[in-house]
Amino acid sequence: MKNMNYNEIPCIMTRKEMCEILRISKPTALKMLRDREIESFTIGGNYRVTREALCDYIKNSVYA
Repeated sequence: MKNMNYNEIPCIMTRKEMCEILRISKPTALKMLRDREIESFTIGGNYRVTREALCDYIKNSVYA
């Protein structure tokens, strides 16, 4: 996967897209979402994450 800039990240992404961007497994992503490490919402029982929530998580993780 190539490096992405901010505008290439989808405005709203699925758990699978989040996994690809963070390069993590689906179970890890699910745990993060259930533990509310990353702000999310559900549609039809499926998690969705906004670009801003993902970027906030990354910023807070890097500078923590």
